[in-house]
Amino acid sequence: MKKIFTLLMLGCLFMTPAFAQDDEDLDETFEFVDANGKVVPNGSELTCSTLNDLGQISTGLSVRNTNNSKEAVQVAVNISKIANGQISVCFPTTCQNFSTIGTATAAAGTMAAEETKDFATEWVPTKDSYGETDATFQLIHKDFSTTKGFISYGETLGYGPKITVHFVYADPTAIKSVDAAKQKSVAARYNLLGQRVSNANGLTIVKLANGKTVKVMK
Repeated sequence: MKKIFTLLMLGCLFMTPAFAQDDEDLDETFEFVDANGKVVPNGSELTCSTLNDLGQISTGLSVRNTNNSKEAVQVAVNISKIANGQISVCFPTTCQNFSTIGTATAAAGTMAAEETKDFATEWVPTKDSYGETDATFQLIHKDFSTTKGFISYGETLGYGPKITVHFVYADPTAIKSVDAAKQKSVAARYNLLGQRVSNANGLTIVKLANGKTVKVMK
């Protein structure tokens, strides 16, 4: 059994599953990879909370075609919770937006042999409308044919890996308030002899979480 571990990358916290899901039926033509080119295992979960300059929270992932031939791919999107805004999928070519709970598929497209392409999928929350959104994305291997320069897509050849993304858009003001409160919390309390005490009447010296010390009379 693989160990569970976490990795902080591009504002996303990864958790790899203890075991892969349905790997015996997995079509491995396409795979998710992180910014370092490492494969993200099937069934992985990640939490993303960094809002970029465009007002989007991105997965930071790419997709790689593992075959030495041109292949077609499509993305299935299953939204289980959406606070507001929309999920934008611009992979592999056409951009499509999804804003309701349920399952849908983005438009199919092709990838060159052994090509790695930006997954280009983000949650675009409504400005200053904080909340959380959950979605699962699965890569689908599609059949295709080319006639007179036009590509048509046929049957599904196999279902590839899936990942679940937990998008979080938190109010930065609220976070700062919580942090400030933590900084002012009591870390330790001492009597005038320098002995640590849990509670005492009279004059005590209190050390706060931010490192400051204050004298308190009870």
